[in-house]
Amino acid sequence: MDEFFKQHLANQVRIATALEAIAANGGGGFVAPATTEKPAAPKTTTTKPAAEEKPAPAPEPQYTLDEVRAALKEYRSIEGAPAMLEVLKTHGHNESLPEVDPKYYPAIMEAVGAAKAA
Repeated sequence: MDEFFKQHLANQVRIATALEAIAANGGGGFVAPATTEKPAAPKTTTTKPAAEEKPAPAPEPQYTLDEVRAALKEYRSIEGAPAMLEVLKTHGHNESLPEVDPKYYPAIMEAVGAAKAA
């Protein structure tokens, strides 16, 4: 056992001597980075299961004033003026087409189209 400790002590002396030589030579070209920052946590990515993903809603069709006017004229020729005014009031929230908000155009077109199909 004494031989083991002697060998162990000799190895430690050689290591200490080598470290002193490295330090005397300016660290041997290696400079440990001085940092005070904590290492960044690994970034994790989470993905939603496909069942939870909702498809994007389909955009509503965009209609121009002229398209809506033409559809209402055609509807009026089939159903009459009182029915056309009722569509404007119910779906356009106004009695005058130029005063109807364009966001109601799809509802008007749907109502007129459904009536024409019936």
